[in-house]
Amino acid sequence: MNLSDIMKTYLESLLERNLSPLHMRTVQSRLSQFICPSEEFPTDRRFKPVGQITALELHEHFQILEEGGRSDGTMAGHASTHRAFWAWIAERGLRDNSPATKLRRYSYSPKRRRAAPVASVEAISTCLPGFVAAGGYAGRDVRDALAVSLALDSGCRIGEIRSLRRRDMENALSTGDMSANGRMRYTVVGHGKTGDQVLTFFNESADLYRLWQLTNPHPNAEFVFVSTKNGRLLRRETMGRCFTKVCEYAKVPTIRSHAIRKRNASDLQATFRDPELTRQYLGHTSINTTMKHYNDVDRDRVGEAAAVMASARRGDPLDMLFRPKPRS
Repeated sequence: MNLSDIMKTYLESLLERNLSPLHMRTVQSRLSQFICPSEEFPTDRRFKPVGQITALELHEHFQILEEGGRSDGTMAGHASTHRAFWAWIAERGLRDNSPATKLRRYSYSPKRRRAAPVASVEAISTCLPGFVAAGGYAGRDVRDALAVSLALDSGCRIGEIRSLRRRDMENALSTGDMSANGRMRYTVVGHGKTGDQVLTFFNESADLYRLWQLTNPHPNAEFVFVSTKNGRLLRRETMGRCFTKVCEYAKVPTIRSHAIRKRNASDLQATFRDPELTRQYLGHTSINTTMKHYNDVDRDRVGEAAAVMASARRGDPLDMLFRPKPRS
């Protein structure tokens, strides 16, 4: 029995257990990334016999997943799905053992990751016009630049950006207003894991959206971020690759929307010293979440102080702050 057929049978068995539609879509997406060919996962395993899949092959797939910048929580979900899938296959005697038994154990616990480096954020911010021009203003490049630009402007999560509907963007562009510093400001509502979230964006993102509508083969699609091939809502992993492509062009390590979100929040806190303002910007219900996970200001200050001390101890004449004063 080949992998494509066994995946269909497995999904039917989950359907009989009355699992939620969201759970079903998640399982199908995770298994499809291993089985079906795509830009990120070019290997075609659809017609490969189930018994020929090796633990090494599955391990290499997870290496690609990790290199794509996925969090430990996301990796834990992928591992859980594969363990259940291959155990189900083994239980039915379709192969002797599960190749997923030795997959690394990932943690679902959230980790406090650093905000994106300031230099990297500045690099991708300034490279977007060149990025779309380098590809001849191809629709896919314009779409990817728009996703990154909206993350830079709004600090929103990738799911909230992905959920944007075309009609809402059109309404936002017709109701923009002038901010105090003379920049046109637009607001649109996206939907994410914590409910509706207001996205604020500015001229550069508005221009990229208009250009995307001119280059999009499916300009009347319901969602803003759609496939250029079929006009369907982009898959989550494809949205993530928007950032990979732009960062490669800017010649900086790949940063994701969440790292940009943390950089924006930390910069706000450093500039205004107003935790409540930062909390509202992020849409958090608790200020404790804001200050614990999204404020790198104090950590950066400690890091700078440590660097000054290290330089002084190693004889850098520019760093005198930590040099001991001679005794009188």
